[in-house]
Amino acid sequence: MLQGAKAKVRAIPASIAWGTGLLILSLGLIGVSLLFHWSPLAIVLTWVMFLSTGIGGWLIGRGVK
Repeated sequence: MLQGAKAKVRAIPASIAWGTGLLILSLGLIGVSLLFHWSPLAIVLTWVMFLSTGIGGWLIGRGVK
């Protein structure tokens, strides 16, 4: 059973896995930045969120080709 799960995970292209991870990271950063409404940390986290979302979407698009 564990070997079957490992085979399914290995069948996922690395770019899709990284892209999905970056998109999940950006969703987490949205929550953190909402907690720190107008602080400089919120501004930095928002830019990191946009960057990781863009890279994540690009990686997913690259892996789907």
